[in-house]
Amino acid sequence: MTTLLALVSSLGGGLCAALGAGVAATLWLRARSLRAELGAIETQALTDKAAGAAALGQAEADRDTARAELVAEQAARAEVEERLTATRAREQSILEAQEAFLSRMSHELRTPLNAVTGYAELLLEDASADLRPDLERIRVAAANLGALVTSVLDLSELQSGDFAIRPETLPLEQLLDTVVDASRFAAEQQRNQILIEVEPGLVVTLDKRMLFSILFHLVSNACKFTMKGTVRVTARSAQPNLHGVPTDGVEIVVSDTGIGMTPRQVEAAFQPFAQGDLSFTRRYDGGGVGLAVVNGFVRAMGGEVAIHSAPGSGATVKVLLPKEVRPRDDTLGDDEDTMLLR
Repeated sequence: MTTLLALVSSLGGGLCAALGAGVAATLWLRARSLRAELGAIETQALTDKAAGAAALGQAEADRDTARAELVAEQAARAEVEERLTATRAREQSILEAQEAFLSRMSHELRTPLNAVTGYAELLLEDASADLRPDLERIRVAAANLGALVTSVLDLSELQSGDFAIRPETLPLEQLLDTVVDASRFAAEQQRNQILIEVEPGLVVTLDKRMLFSILFHLVSNACKFTMKGTVRVTARSAQPNLHGVPTDGVEIVVSDTGIGMTPRQVEAAFQPFAQGDLSFTRRYDGGGVGLAVVNGFVRAMGGEVAIHSAPGSGATVKVLLPKEVRPRDDTLGDDEDTMLLR
């Protein structure tokens, strides 16, 4: 029995030792594997850290570049704005000098032209039949030049905003008769007929000078560009929407059977000194300011004007005005429109 126990004991000790050795080996291998994994993780961490540092450095470099570009762009923009400001100042100075020159020259020309017209009319009263045609040409030429000077002066006032509105109560038919009388010589030269259709008793309270100028320029233009035809003027009460507001107004339409206008000419008609091409200007006298003045005076009194025309089919100009306007001084307030024709 003792021997058997000893044998069993010896066998058991060897088995335990073998088992212990196996466990130790397994643990050692596991630890080695863990150390290898830890080393790989540390290496990857160092790599990621280096990549992150490089990316951060690149981002900072990009930020510095963008900041430098922004500073350069701001400097360039400031330079452009400075140049634009200087250019606007020069343009304004040129415009003011132009307006002052036109105004001064218009006033200076009026006095001698009035004298020429006056003396021609005086001579016509007692002139012999053979001298009357030449004196009439002198009178008409002086009157036409005077009308052009007046138009240029009106244009200058409209561009600067230094104009007044002085309303008067006017029978429109009576004013149109005066306009037709002033345009009769031009109509006779072109052998045209002027027809007037006015609503009976139509009365307006508008600036007489402006309204006369509007009608005179429209009728004169129609006569100028029509040969052996008809110029028709109609006027009636209307209820237009002027600038989006329903208004008790008047509609004046001047139409002719003349040469008409191209779409390009219609588009440029209200621009100062615009009159077709050079051949057109040579054929038809004029400074190209009449319709610009019409547009300016119509807008000054709160109205609207439009042209409908086609080459060879005559032209129709429609003017819509309120029947009554408020007075306006030529001394402007800061809230008033000073650039009707710019």
